[in-house]
Amino acid sequence: MAPKKKNDAEQRQQEQEQTLPPPPYSPSQPNTSAGDGPSQSQQQQQPQYRAIIIEQSDATPIVLSSEAERHFPVAALFFIFGWMCPFLWFVGACCCASSWHRYEAWWGQANMWMAIVFTMASLIYTTVLFANGQIHV
Repeated sequence: MAPKKKNDAEQRQQEQEQTLPPPPYSPSQPNTSAGDGPSQSQQQQQPQYRAIIIEQSDATPIVLSSEAERHFPVAALFFIFGWMCPFLWFVGACCCASSWHRYEAWWGQANMWMAIVFTMASLIYTTVLFANGQIHV
């Protein structure tokens, strides 16, 4: 019976040692006599480690979806100014069509459609001009 109690006590002590954080680091070395252990120069050469305990909170930042979507979509500006300079439709399609913001993505896709329509219209118009003899090469 005595050895079992001793083993149980040892196991509890080992579990407590595993759950407790290590003691804090102290840079000062205890004075030792010449015969007690390694010399002072040997102690200074050995690396010393200090446990760093980082406590993390389980709380995640709460961002309301309505707050995240409350900025003006820049792609809408590309769409509006694309009527004056159609190149801006291409820029708006490239930079905004795959945005995580749903309104930004919608305007980016609108820019993409306008860029495609502008390209097709330009090709058809140029073909018609060549066919009618309006443009001489």
